[in-house]
Amino acid sequence: MTADGGGHHRQNSHAFRRFSRVDPRATKGIIIPPLFIPSILLLLKEEPTHGYALMKKLSQLGVVSPDMDPSPIYKTLRWFEEIGLAVSESERGERGPDRKVYRVTEAGDESLAFFASRVEEAGKIIAWFQRKYEELR
Repeated sequence: MTADGGGHHRQNSHAFRRFSRVDPRATKGIIIPPLFIPSILLLLKEEPTHGYALMKKLSQLGVVSPDMDPSPIYKTLRWFEEIGLAVSESERGERGPDRKVYRVTEAGDESLAFFASRVEEAGKIIAWFQRKYEELR
């Protein structure tokens, strides 16, 4: 969405709306489902990478469990390519087959900005909840 509130809201929120309709069984092993997609975008923006490395980083951050089936990550990366949030290039593997390295596109940057605003709003609600809970304990 543009700073004035107009513009590309529909396009920017596409990933958010799609994820909100995901079958709960598809999120098995994802500890914080609302942060799964924006976390992948953010990590790709930080450094273009491949699915296995993303899995390790997401696990270290606590977004997914270490023993999670990695297929949701690969499905999400392919979906990002389909809708234009990321592109991939083949990279020769050190041992084994070539692998796809993904990077964020301009549309991915726009979606990431949308997610960042939503996360900021959610953070305020979480902070309120924690304060209120402590008051009522």
